[in-house]
Amino acid sequence: MTKIIEIISKEKFKEQCENSIQLILYEKNEPIEKILPQFSPTQFKEWLDKSLIKYHANYSIVLSYIDKIRQKYDFKFSNCDQEDPISYSPYCDIIHEYKEIYHHLYEQFMENELIQYKIKELSAFREQELREENLHISVNEIQFKAIDMCDVLWSGWEADYYAWVVEYEGKRKLVTSDHGHKYFSDKDFLINKIKEYEKAIEDSKRLISLLDV
Repeated sequence: MTKIIEIISKEKFKEQCENSIQLILYEKNEPIEKILPQFSPTQFKEWLDKSLIKYHANYSIVLSYIDKIRQKYDFKFSNCDQEDPISYSPYCDIIHEYKEIYHHLYEQFMENELIQYKIKELSAFREQELREENLHISVNEIQFKAIDMCDVLWSGWEADYYAWVVEYEGKRKLVTSDHGHKYFSDKDFLINKIKEYEKAIEDSKRLISLLDV
């Protein structure tokens, strides 16, 4: 007799996921609409990380079901000739249905307007932090905090993303980099880069004009 691999009903699984979200939406018996606006970006990140850990715990039910299927068929990842039994019917359909419930409720939670607003706020905070960090540079073993910086775009190159302006010996100087090594440059570097940008823009416009739609 074939052993049936059990999993809680879809209704119970959905209810469990929904209940965990409801617990998350009420922080210390207060609705998040009252709590989250007071959170700094760092506090919000901590809250969101903890909340998602709580919600993702529901997925352990699906993972346990998958483990039982693989144990039943003595599946080993090291055996390249063996097909993963979770692709067998009806297991693949059941797993897909539970995943859909799990992801649908997760997406609904993340679409909350206040949470989306705080995520954008956190993203802006991180960008500012990164920018502040990138303003601190070393040229010829001299430490600087740049007055300003800008992105430097390259074609087919995956390094040397920025240019900086620093104060050195009473003058404002341009700093660029080559393979990460920073050095003093002059305005011709940026003038030439602007010419490259303008050409790339014109080339892109030319191709757009060739399109039928």
